[in-house]
Amino acid sequence: MDQGRFMAPSAVPPLASSLARALEIAQQLAADELRLLQVESREQLQAVLQRCVWLAAGAICGVIGWIALLTAVVVALDGRFSLEARLGGLALSQALIAAVLIARGGRRGVAPR
Repeated sequence: MDQGRFMAPSAVPPLASSLARALEIAQQLAADELRLLQVESREQLQAVLQRCVWLAAGAICGVIGWIALLTAVVVALDGRFSLEARLGGLALSQALIAAVLIARGGRRGVAPR
């Protein structure tokens, strides 16, 4: 019979050292999990910041385009209406759009009853 497979009773580690080793492994596992959580949090934060940058860039381009479009409308109506009428109509249309958007956004923020 092969006696190399079995440990002699004196070679079995005592319970205290086994528990200490298990505690050490558990602490290492907890530290590894915390490091993993930090890395995942950083990656998520970077992704959110990148999305914010893209949204801001898109919003800036959209505002520039909207201003250019409104300027083109004012210029296109040059011979038909006075400058005051064109700018007043433009301001009124923008105020109405803003009021509708604000009212819609205000209703969405309220929880249903």
